[in-house]
Amino acid sequence: MSADDNQPPRRETHFYDVLGAPVRITYRELLQVLPHRQTVLFLIVALALYIMTDRDVFYHLTGLAGHQDHDLIPLTTLIPAGLWLVEAAVYISVYLVCLNLVERAGFTTVYLPVVSLVATSTASLLRMLIGLLVLPGTLHDFAYRLLVTELWLYISTQAVELLYFRFILPVCKAHLNIAAAQPSARRVVVGRQSFAAEEIAYMRSEDHYVEIQVQGASHFVRARLSDLIAMAGEAGGFQPHRSWWISRNAVADMVRKNRRYVLRLKSGEEVPIARGKTQEARNWLDRS
Repeated sequence: MSADDNQPPRRETHFYDVLGAPVRITYRELLQVLPHRQTVLFLIVALALYIMTDRDVFYHLTGLAGHQDHDLIPLTTLIPAGLWLVEAAVYISVYLVCLNLVERAGFTTVYLPVVSLVATSTASLLRMLIGLLVLPGTLHDFAYRLLVTELWLYISTQAVELLYFRFILPVCKAHLNIAAAQPSARRVVVGRQSFAAEEIAYMRSEDHYVEIQVQGASHFVRARLSDLIAMAGEAGGFQPHRSWWISRNAVADMVRKNRRYVLRLKSGEEVPIARGKTQEARNWLDRS
């Protein structure tokens, strides 16, 4: 077995929404669905609601703004609306950076409301600082308004995110999967041998060789398992153990044997599950 096969496989990150339900998305997939027209339309509607419910915008649009209410800072309508645009851009940027960092750090479980709290706080603070530069008022005025609105903003953001994850994201991902299916299928190439990734049942490393099981036939090639997995890419596979990579289509079920869990293949073979990867394997089966 090669030295690279002794390295632990990269752990998969699982995201959960405010209700504790899993969100079937990765950082790369989120980058792909953000420009989708359904996502853009949803963000525009959400941002418009935030702007229209801003009390400064409301008071100026309705002509109710006046100097009698000293809590109100006399603003034009466009400036607070522009600040909301800045805050939305900062929120999305910080959100994406946080997701990228947690995936790179190898976290297996990420509670998205925590990520949202970091993004909301950062965006609101920046909005306050910009407001100090371009609008009349003192630091005390802006800090008070920030504290008062922060809780409402965070709660409403959770509601907006929940709506997106439950209703909009599945539609965008469905379109994404259709588009992703159009390019030519991935292939695992070793020397002069080439295998379609979706036809591989499993790959198993032993010493310096890898057994590739394709349509009931075994092919032994001299290669590193990690290189072959990289070529297979997003082909519905999973690495339950450092010596194995299996396709979802090849798995019959997951069973307990001698106080350990194994994956039983349709061919009758049993694939070991490494310690600490039992829950990850169960989640993989549930998603597939």
